[in-house]
Amino acid sequence: MAGIPGVRSVAFAGMGVMRGIGIKTTLAPQGVVLPKSTFLNTSLNAVTPSYFETMGMPLVAGRNLEIGDADQKPQHIVVNQAFADYFFPRQNPLGKVMVQGTSGDQTPRFVIVGLTATAKYRSMREPDPPIFYDVLDTSKDNRGPLLMYVRTHGAPASIIAAVREMMAKLDPAVPLVEVATLEQEIQTSLWQERLVALLAAFFGVVSVVLAGIGLYGSLTYSVTQRKHELGIRAAIGAQVRDIVRTVCAPIAVAVAYGLAAGTLGAMFLLRLTERLLFGVRPGDPWSFGASAGFVLLCAAASAVVPSWRAARIDPSRALREE
Repeated sequence: MAGIPGVRSVAFAGMGVMRGIGIKTTLAPQGVVLPKSTFLNTSLNAVTPSYFETMGMPLVAGRNLEIGDADQKPQHIVVNQAFADYFFPRQNPLGKVMVQGTSGDQTPRFVIVGLTATAKYRSMREPDPPIFYDVLDTSKDNRGPLLMYVRTHGAPASIIAAVREMMAKLDPAVPLVEVATLEQEIQTSLWQERLVALLAAFFGVVSVVLAGIGLYGSLTYSVTQRKHELGIRAAIGAQVRDIVRTVCAPIAVAVAYGLAAGTLGAMFLLRLTERLLFGVRPGDPWSFGASAGFVLLCAAASAVVPSWRAARIDPSRALREE
């Protein structure tokens, strides 16, 4: 695979990012007895040595995994920053020995030789998961399914056909079950957030459109009812801007009060909506500004026709009709 034009690096992993799966384990530092509540406090991912380069996860300290690490006793592992912060806050994790289970008095199972950056594995919302990586020896019999990650110099989708062809040449019996780019995996993991945003936007637009229709009807009715008054104003010298201001001033006040009430209500309900947001601060000023601007735009659009009719009132005709 690495020889395919455009491929930068290739790696295998037992656990995929954004897949909502993982091998949960329980570890404890040697000599430390952890409470039973820390059961399944970490996740394990078996990877090939090129995994960190392929995934763009830089090594912060220590060294990378090597194929021979699988035969070492205790086994050499690389941990992420969340793992180091969880077990060894404000300490250097390199060289620390871990045991399987919550009792640190057992025989050492792992020793930390490297530290890497933290990545999300189950969702973009999850707290940074403590993960440790041991080496995956692809020369041995791996009975479970594996994920192959291919990092490219250009667009990832451009080499999918070449990878499929290479797989077929190597062994037609090996199934390539699923192919996706990492961007697609991330977008898929956010389907709930996107659905909530889509529904909220739909109902928000419908509400504003209904409000605009209501404003249009109210202004039209007001102009019709006040035609005699507006005719008198025009007859005694009122300018077009004065007529428009007379018609639109009450609606402008109502919209201003509505925006103020809506903003205060939104600020009050931020705690309820915060869990529905991802990548956006609840008090994001751009979101509030865009919402207020959209409401003002709809209000202005609903006032155009009634204001135009009010400005074109013929004073003599309006008075005769009265």
